[in-house]
Amino acid sequence: MNDMRNPIRDLRASGSALLGTYVRLPTAAALEAVAEAGLDFVRFDQFRLAWDDSTLGGLVQTAKSLGLLTWARAGQDRPEIARVIRSGVEVITFPDVGSARVARQLVSMVSEASQLATAAPDVVIGCQVEDADGLANYKEIVAVDGVDVIHTGRTDLSHALGVPGEQFHPRVLEAERMIAEAALDAGKEVSLLYPLTPGGLERTAGWLAAGVRIVAMDTDYHVLRAAYATAAECVRAAMPDSR
Repeated sequence: MNDMRNPIRDLRASGSALLGTYVRLPTAAALEAVAEAGLDFVRFDQFRLAWDDSTLGGLVQTAKSLGLLTWARAGQDRPEIARVIRSGVEVITFPDVGSARVARQLVSMVSEASQLATAAPDVVIGCQVEDADGLANYKEIVAVDGVDVIHTGRTDLSHALGVPGEQFHPRVLEAERMIAEAALDAGKEVSLLYPLTPGGLERTAGWLAAGVRIVAMDTDYHVLRAAYATAAECVRAAMPDSR
């Protein structure tokens, strides 16, 4: 295992924060834009997109060469965990963690895969608490040794709470608050995802003030689409009436 200490382990002592984004566009140009914007990490959603080994490995190495911390969301099975760790990813997050037992199993599988991989980095482990089981067991999940970061998932929480699709419903935000505060009290880092909207930025600032030190700011695809949509609307509105 690589002896380089993961910067997430020293966030509390340093008093700093890590800002990043999800990357859906598998290109070096997308990573360069993130780095040039001054962000700290990129998160690859290997759980949803399932890029092949060559694509994921290339993205990870390019991101590292740009000084970005590399992060992936991955499935909860041994082959997938081993594959993601072989890519060189420095942080791995597992969605839909519903119990402390599952969290402990994931910690064990990451440890085993890291020991077998050549020059594996100091891998930090994140767990997403986002379904009904997770809501029932979040206090036990955040206390598991080896789990370093706790995430929520507001869309899935909205389904669990009976308000599907309403990720900013008061019930969802209250559940997120309870999970995040329990994690902070347990000495764990918390990572939250918000859109780059006025409301999203306001909530991000509020959580940073409350002690959250890892924020994913939207997704490259969503940011690009929103920027083009806004520009197109403005330009079309400025066009003379063609009638």
